[in-house]
Amino acid sequence: MEQWITIAERFGIPVLMLGGVSYALIQLFKWMSQTMMKQISLNQERTESINIKLIDAINGLKIEIKELKVKIEGSQVGQQTIIDVMSKLSGNGLGRK
Repeated sequence: MEQWITIAERFGIPVLMLGGVSYALIQLFKWMSQTMMKQISLNQERTESINIKLIDAINGLKIEIKELKVKIEGSQVGQQTIIDVMSKLSGNGLGRK
């Protein structure tokens, strides 16, 4: 404690306060570089895994949409075939445009 009093008497209170604030800022930067960077890295990993899961889900949905389009096209062809058969059987012009 005497060292601080000696420094304060020799250089003055403002210089002593500047030294204290400088030390506090150095400690703050050390904490930020260690703790905060770890948190940022963890958040980046979480975000990356979420993005990967979302991309996988989108790709799965694209595949399902393609399968549904194929089914719809197949049912439309089947419907047109039924209409053609009915129009030929009935002879009353069903399906003619």
